[in-house]
Amino acid sequence: MSAVPPSFLILSDIHFGAFAVTKDFALATNPPKHEMRGAVPMKEALITKVISTVKEHGAALSGILIPGDLTSIAAPGEFQGSVKAVEDIASALNVARKDVFFTFGNHDVDWRISAMSQTDEKDPLYNVVAAHAGSLFAFTPPTEVGPVPGSGVFVRDSYTIFSVNSGYHCYKDQEYRHGKLGNDQLRWLAEMLSKYAAGGFRMVMVHHHPFKYPFATVVEDISSLEEGAELVDLIGSNGVHIVCHGHRHEPKLFTEMRTNWKHSVTFLCAGSVAVNEHHRNRGEIPNLFHLLFMDSQLTCGAAYGHVASFQYRSATGWVPTQHSASTPIDHIQRFGILADANQRRIAAMQLVKEALERAAKGDNSALLPGLNALPPELQCMFVHELNNLLNDIAREFGARLFGKYPDEVLIKH
Repeated sequence: MSAVPPSFLILSDIHFGAFAVTKDFALATNPPKHEMRGAVPMKEALITKVISTVKEHGAALSGILIPGDLTSIAAPGEFQGSVKAVEDIASALNVARKDVFFTFGNHDVDWRISAMSQTDEKDPLYNVVAAHAGSLFAFTPPTEVGPVPGSGVFVRDSYTIFSVNSGYHCYKDQEYRHGKLGNDQLRWLAEMLSKYAAGGFRMVMVHHHPFKYPFATVVEDISSLEEGAELVDLIGSNGVHIVCHGHRHEPKLFTEMRTNWKHSVTFLCAGSVAVNEHHRNRGEIPNLFHLLFMDSQLTCGAAYGHVASFQYRSATGWVPTQHSASTPIDHIQRFGILADANQRRIAAMQLVKEALERAAKGDNSALLPGLNALPPELQCMFVHELNNLLNDIAREFGARLFGKYPDEVLIKH
């Protein structure tokens, strides 16, 4: 691929306004109800962290992705405020306005307007107005305009973004609130994926999650996308590389492959940037942002890259994400390689064997390669699982490991 691989800042579920956690993402005339006080300024610290991280990676940001829920209650002032906040971030990061992309979520529908349909024989006009509330605040016209606000195709030199709006049908009269694309958007997306079948990395951005994700407690996830199965099949069979979504405030990053797909697809659930603790499992899940780096395209056609994730702490600002049950993602998480347990074990055994051969020629110890020099099958594992696997195999060889990835690791017989 001749063009430089793209890199993106991902800011999902900003919830500018009433549900924000900081005045950085709320109107001065209407501060958030559950504001953190005495905290490190969230927006300013985010900009500083992104600049330093991108510099460390030797990259330049290609764009900013915002997969929905820009606002808390879809008030016009919230839309204006959220766009201004994102413009401030983009300007500080030298990202052009035309390279800021967003779609809408369920919080970007004005439920108060939608509720009026209940008193006027469910006049569809109110639902249309509610679902169009954010359409006046688009950043830049798409290459191809979609059938509803928040849908469109954006073509750039090294990537193409297909944006769909799963919040458009989130009306007050839904039996339960969930994402929905509708037949028009699905047909349009199928046509666009076929029309723009080439052109670098291909990404789909949507708000609602296409899969039902488990909760911490056993309860059915009813807020996912109604046509999730259809969307996922459309994505896989048309060779999309990355799906980026929000809605669930818990982050996830995983790669899937099915028999009728052109190649594997990576799914990133971005969590929330700035919503208050009442919307983050009582604060158990941190606020997050991500930097997505596309590194290369594999011979099979899949995208290979990594995500750098950061979580917010009121006392220290944005820090590397810590893997936990509620935040199941490493600070640096590689993606794109599908390998089963046996393939990972074979790669790990070869790694340990080669290190022990080097150790036998020296003082009976040797350093294992750095994390970025490991076989791709091992790089795409969670770090704690990688360390456990290598320790188990080292013991089988009668050896012992000292240190843990991502830091330096020594093996000694």
